[in-house]
Amino acid sequence: MKRKPVFFKILRISALVVIWAAITYVAFLHQKCGERPDGAPTIHALCPLGGLATLRETLAGGEFIKRTQPSAIILLTGTVLVALIFRRAFCGWMCPLGAMQEFAATIGRKAKWRLPLHDNAIDGSIRWLKTAVLVVVIGLTWVTADLVFSPYDPWATYAHLAGGFGEIRSEFLVGAALLLVSVIGSLFVDRLWCRYLCPLGGFLAILSRIGATRVVRDEQSCVHCHVCDRVCPMDIRVEAMEQVTTGECITCGECVNACPVPGALQFKIGRRAFSPVVLGVASLALFFGVVATTKATGTWRSLPESMTELVEYGGELSADNIRGFMTFSEISEAYGMPIDQILSELGLPEDTDANRPINSIMHGAGRHVEEIETVIAQHLGTPSTQPEEVPAARPEAGTGSDGEPAALTPGQIRGTMTLEQVSEAFGVSADTLIEELKLPGDTPTDKPISAIMKEAGRGVQEVRDMVPQLVSDR
Repeated sequence: MKRKPVFFKILRISALVVIWAAITYVAFLHQKCGERPDGAPTIHALCPLGGLATLRETLAGGEFIKRTQPSAIILLTGTVLVALIFRRAFCGWMCPLGAMQEFAATIGRKAKWRLPLHDNAIDGSIRWLKTAVLVVVIGLTWVTADLVFSPYDPWATYAHLAGGFGEIRSEFLVGAALLLVSVIGSLFVDRLWCRYLCPLGGFLAILSRIGATRVVRDEQSCVHCHVCDRVCPMDIRVEAMEQVTTGECITCGECVNACPVPGALQFKIGRRAFSPVVLGVASLALFFGVVATTKATGTWRSLPESMTELVEYGGELSADNIRGFMTFSEISEAYGMPIDQILSELGLPEDTDANRPINSIMHGAGRHVEEIETVIAQHLGTPSTQPEEVPAARPEAGTGSDGEPAALTPGQIRGTMTLEQVSEAFGVSADTLIEELKLPGDTPTDKPISAIMKEAGRGVQEVRDMVPQLVSDR
């Protein structure tokens, strides 16, 4: 019988802790400095799922969904390369949310709270949920060109904890609930989020099926002690398989490391066997090698190059591009609206600190950043008030209340507009809009539609898509 290598444990735990700590530090800096050129990246710019979310937008026009950067695509590339060779080693060796759950699971194991789920029919039947979540999240994101999953994402929620309860309450309540369920639930079920709901896990579970690495069991050497089954965090019946090919395996190496018989369980690529330590080092080297190479070649970018890039996202100066980390001073300079006028329009005290992030100011007052977007949009002038700068409406865009062609096309509807403004522009009643969009009957018609749709977990694009149909039905 072999002695379990201690170095393997030290290496894997160290990798998880260091990555978790590093990302936590960056998330704290982001809350403090924001996504300004000299600030700190968003969590979406440092997550492979952010790369998957923006992939369609990037391939279609070379642009990135708001709050993502080229770094997200680079990290997605590294994750895919790791999956094609070492399967889900990203999950087992690098994922910080996985690390949080795993340490909770360690407590659960020691306290003997862990539920036995080997061959559990319910457990096996609901693991497909993460693939369904993947399809819904990526589908909605690609259609709306917006990170619709962010308010429900436990990792995005964790990254915003430093922003205070106000920010969590206003945007991440569902995400906070899922974060608590994931961590506390992992006391009883190892890696609860990874197992059932993680969209990135769903993506890697599919991709890793063609990964080159396998856990291979030698039937002649195996003594059927079931140690491998007991240590597997994903409750895979390793002892019953000749090769572990399931996409549920996170390639953590715990089963191979714990096996008491030399050669009974091994990692293999083809006929070549290697240890869990080699697998861990190689997967880390491959992933961070991609990062280091892109940094060395100048390809890596996780922050905007200027404030102008932020406020003119989408090709024009738009109030939709206001971010919570911005200050009233920066907004005043970028949009050419005096600070005292902004504060007056918002009904905020004259002595409001203009150099403080607007999200902390608005959340502290129990209000929303979208209110500032509305004020700035009115200052810039809506498209209907500047017909010379807006293309004439297509016939299917409908007519205004006076019977004249509308100066606004459905595609030009902005998130800062209200249902009342959409109603006036296209001659469709606000009540009809609310009914057809299946919104609550008491939905305020004077609130920015971006805020309304965001609270419903949906996007402004649905409004743009609905209006032509309603106009043609009139």
